[in-house]
Amino acid sequence: MNTFLETMRRRVIVLDGAMGTSLQERPLTADDFGGLEGCNEVLVRTRPDVVREVHDEFLGVGCDAVETDTFGGAPWVLDEYGLGADCEELNRIAAELAGQACDAARGDRDAGPWVVGSIGPGTRSPTLSLRKDASAADHLTYDGAVSGYTRQARGLLAGGAEVLLVETVYDLLQAKAAIWACHQAIEAEGVRVPVLCSVTIEQGLGTMLLGSDISAATTALVPMGIDVLGLNCATGPADMREPVRHLARHSPLPVSVVPNAGLPQMVDGKPHYALTP
Repeated sequence: MNTFLETMRRRVIVLDGAMGTSLQERPLTADDFGGLEGCNEVLVRTRPDVVREVHDEFLGVGCDAVETDTFGGAPWVLDEYGLGADCEELNRIAAELAGQACDAARGDRDAGPWVVGSIGPGTRSPTLSLRKDASAADHLTYDGAVSGYTRQARGLLAGGAEVLLVETVYDLLQAKAAIWACHQAIEAEGVRVPVLCSVTIEQGLGTMLLGSDISAATTALVPMGIDVLGLNCATGPADMREPVRHLARHSPLPVSVVPNAGLPQMVDGKPHYALTP
């Protein structure tokens, strides 16, 4: 059995915090991004030392797993920076960096730490692409999403990712495409790793952005061969209570809970999270 799943049966596994906000705290310049400011994923190539430092800091305070710097690593997201053709390479490098940090931190731990390949929702929605008023620039078919996510997942696995995480899901069709892509990549790479999925419930709505509630997400995603179903992003822990309660009662899978520290507010021109660690 995969050590991640085996350990999860015995105790809580603690994931790291947000890569994006951790990088925002660093005094990085446009040059650090190779002129592609805002593309955090390119930092694995231009400033691998900074990405590795983030992983090291989370592992240093006891996290059991670190997520790769690949939240926007799908090819259509990277295409916005002219990097779509580098999808596999950037994801591979990101997984290798996280793996180096995990190797250095392993010590006498009973298991782990693990490299979790982060697969974010991207900047396009297959469901919204079906709307008649969808622009060509926003168009993304289900098959196109599967193809792109497969490329990303294969890059992550080639770099040594031990877990794949489809996270911050707001569109169930997108989630299905990403999960199916993970299964295809796992088969193509000849490995066996857990697949996790985490949806995001919007504060004030009580549903995902496109209107699906947690019961719809459970019904749609549990049959897709995932190992964990949970929630992340969007709200602080208090607002996650009811969706988590639903998962605990109705999902047959282990539950992940990764909240934001509340929603950010702009203070002196910078995002500030009001909740404390």
